[in-house]
Amino acid sequence: MKWIGYIALCITFMSCEKEITLDDLGFTKKLVLNSFNEADSVLTLNVSSSVSTLNFPDTDVLDGKVKVLILKDNQIVYNNTVALGNGRLSVPIICFPSKIYEIQLEMDDFATIKAIDSVPNDPPNINIDTVMKVNNSYKLSVNMTDVKDDNKYLLQLYTEGLEWNGADSALKTKPLKFSSNDKIFLSNILTVNTSNSFALFEDILFRNDRINFTLTIPEDSLNASDYIANNLKLKVSCISKITYDYYISVLENTHVYGGPLSSLSRGNGNVEQGLGIFGFQNSAIKESKVPR
Repeated sequence: MKWIGYIALCITFMSCEKEITLDDLGFTKKLVLNSFNEADSVLTLNVSSSVSTLNFPDTDVLDGKVKVLILKDNQIVYNNTVALGNGRLSVPIICFPSKIYEIQLEMDDFATIKAIDSVPNDPPNINIDTVMKVNNSYKLSVNMTDVKDDNKYLLQLYTEGLEWNGADSALKTKPLKFSSNDKIFLSNILTVNTSNSFALFEDILFRNDRINFTLTIPEDSLNASDYIANNLKLKVSCISKITYDYYISVLENTHVYGGPLSSLSRGNGNVEQGLGIFGFQNSAIKESKVPR
């Protein structure tokens, strides 16, 4: 009859269970700012709220009134309370090269956040030399002259073409994966042959000099049954140290060196009392036809 005693003991323990709600864990929501801004362009902000690791991410965007304070070189250039719609906001402030910008956001039930970054002085000097089809891939040969100062760079590649929906078509731009065996790219440290949608590098190897490198594009990434690529767009950006470090943190923390940056981590960045990134870049874009 020992099994009767075991059953009685189990019933006793089950009756002593206590449900602990997630609210009891002391999680405090924070504002999340993701704002990557281009030199000589209007300041754009994407604002949301953090979610506990024990909860599912919210699908609802953040709405409401938010107080925005912008300083340029320690001088107030914008101070206003505006409505945040669908978590996005454009501030009528042009981000000038070589200037330092500070942002402060204040919203009900959240701690006030603050972030500071500087706009890179100059865009990169880049050119596309040739685009050649070699076997089942395209080879994009690029030359670049380093601009003054100690610079950090972000390289991205896009394709522009027609996307078809039945008999209708529309012009569409898509991120394009590529690979490179050139050793300048930080994102290729571990896997030089893995395709990426972006690459990071510094000018430490060619400071104040000229460099050539080659990007390899798989042929099947350019065209699909409903998409025909016409142009290649090469975008190289001088990025601030804060933006560069943010990308590095994402790569290190998610262990995806050489892989695409599919989403940005909210746990790294320069936002005080909050999460995310407030960063700047100064970009140059070159285009070339896809050879047939």
